[in-house]
Amino acid sequence: MGSGCLLLSKLGLFEKPGAFSHRVHGTEQELECQSCHAAYEESDKAGMPKLRQCLLCHEGIDEKKPPDRKLSAFYGETHQWAPPQILKEEINFSHKLHVVDKGIGCSSCHKGIEESHSISDKMRVFKADCMECHAQAGKSNNCEVCHKEVRQDRKPESHTGLWDQMHGQAVKAHTGKSEDRCSLCHTDASCAACHQDEPPRNHTNFWRQRGHGIAVSIDRSGCATCHREDFCDRCHGEVAPRSHRGSWGSPRENHCITCHTPLSSGECFVCHKGTPSHALATPQPSWHAPAMNCRQCHGVEQPLPHVDNGDNCSTCHQ
Repeated sequence: MGSGCLLLSKLGLFEKPGAFSHRVHGTEQELECQSCHAAYEESDKAGMPKLRQCLLCHEGIDEKKPPDRKLSAFYGETHQWAPPQILKEEINFSHKLHVVDKGIGCSSCHKGIEESHSISDKMRVFKADCMECHAQAGKSNNCEVCHKEVRQDRKPESHTGLWDQMHGQAVKAHTGKSEDRCSLCHTDASCAACHQDEPPRNHTNFWRQRGHGIAVSIDRSGCATCHREDFCDRCHGEVAPRSHRGSWGSPRENHCITCHTPLSSGECFVCHKGTPSHALATPQPSWHAPAMNCRQCHGVEQPLPHVDNGDNCSTCHQ
């Protein structure tokens, strides 16, 4: 029963007791924001409505309302509402600067608030939202613009303990959290410079010689966090993988597609520069026209003698 209620609540199919409707007050009753948030034009904080402000309208209409809709549901021994989010003291933010001085409307940051019947997490403003807005407006995204303590020359709170061992997991997770966005402080060059002196802990000599190929076949995207494809080509152009011994991939020579997918027209030649079979392809019969679809016949009744990489067959078979 509890899980069902939670699901319905998440879907917005019913409201919790005491939910405040901005749609009723702002859109239907046409109240201005400053009617309730009186301080936002003069203060860094928007301010929450006071009891005396609500009583100007509610004193004559509360008698007909159910208990959970009366002012007592909001102003009791414990105040039941709060701002959508409470910023840390360390953060510099001024409603007056944004709303009054810059003319930014409330719904620009609190998405959909004018049509809402209750406050939800969707109306919260995250760092990514602020940074995107600053970038579009040509404003600085330097740390000191919004923070009192966080700076590029000071480690974030998350960068303690085993962070040097675990930060690779944060990079691959792509959580979107500001503490996991390395690019806020670091460049690709700084990562490369560090890992040239100190490789990841799992990159042992065994990993270099035998282990990394298995990891690539399981999680290619993980390697791509740091390495580009040309890095692999440069290394394996000089050192063949240990699995590439005689009769590798026989008899159909499908060995390439074990790792190299999809195949490109010149990819095999990165490693196999002197393979004679690639230069001795069987010529086309004289009655083959350029417009023929080779794959309509070849590879249907009997398999091809080599892997089909999707290229135009006449590139080799001329």
